[in-house]
Amino acid sequence: MFGTAGEAYAGANAAPEARGAATKVIGSNREDGVVRHLTASWPQGEDALVSRLPCGSRP
Repeated sequence: MFGTAGEAYAGANAAPEARGAATKVIGSNREDGVVRHLTASWPQGEDALVSRLPCGSRP
C-alpha cells in the first residue's frame, strides 16, 4: 500500500519496515499521532476536522 500512495505515513511506534517505507513518520499512537497530523494538515482548520470526529473531542 505504501508503494501505491503518493505519500505514506507511519507512526513512530510502527514496525521498522513500515517506518522505512514511509515518506514521513508521525507521532506514536500514545501521542495521538494520527489525530495530531490530521489537525495540523486539515485545510479548513482544526475546528472543521473536530466537528467531523465521531466523539467530537479534541486531542
